[in-house]
Amino acid sequence: MKYILLLIGLWIPSWLFCQNDQPAPLGSEEDLYERYRLAEQMVMSNIQRDNQKALAYTDSLIIIASLAGNDSLRQRASYLRAGTYRQLGKYEEALDLLDSYTRHVRAQNDTAQLIRALTLTGANYLRMGENLTAQVYLMEALELAEITQAKSFIAQISNTIAVNFRAIGQLEETKFYLQKSFDMADELGNGPVQVMALNGLGLIYRDQDSLTKAQDIFEKALKIAEETDFLVGIATQSRNLGVIAQRRGKLSTAETY
Repeated sequence: MKYILLLIGLWIPSWLFCQNDQPAPLGSEEDLYERYRLAEQMVMSNIQRDNQKALAYTDSLIIIASLAGNDSLRQRASYLRAGTYRQLGKYEEALDLLDSYTRHVRAQNDTAQLIRALTLTGANYLRMGENLTAQVYLMEALELAEITQAKSFIAQISNTIAVNFRAIGQLEETKFYLQKSFDMADELGNGPVQVMALNGLGLIYRDQDSLTKAQDIFEKALKIAEETDFLVGIATQSRNLGVIAQRRGKLSTAETY
């Protein structure tokens, strides 16, 4: 479980907070818009490296949005602040902000942002151990992703749903959603998400004492990680293979991994 969460924790911030469309220019207040854009970039660049700095820049975003009198930008700033709170383990504070943001994007009929908001909400509940509540939000996000054929979302949300199912011991459902995640990521050529899905599958088989099956999966994951230069994936799958070798008494091979 902890190794799946390690990988999930790495990709959730990046894909949840990216967007193709930038906020609309603020007319004659272009300087405020440029300041907002730059502050948003600073949040994004620090959200995993320096949480406190990212949080400070979300303060700047809120101030700039208020000066511009733009509620959409203020809501966006609150959403980024919620993401930073999640990284800091302040899940309740994150959920308070996400509730407002979710209502805002629903009213705006912004499906892509609604999917992100629901997924981040579910991820917060997952971290809090409220798995049934997490599942409600994650399933709605997945349904919207499937309706809009947002394949990247489908791959990533399915992985998070699998993590949630594994946490409550429903392994067959876990396997189903991990396979769903892998298949979609394979179609998209998204190596890191493929590796994450295979990582989860391999851990299940390893813990069920299906070491040969687990080894095959981890080797496949390692190959994809190396081909896509996914360094965290390379490290994690090398460790997984080392554990398999250790359990089989192949200590020299284990040490190499």
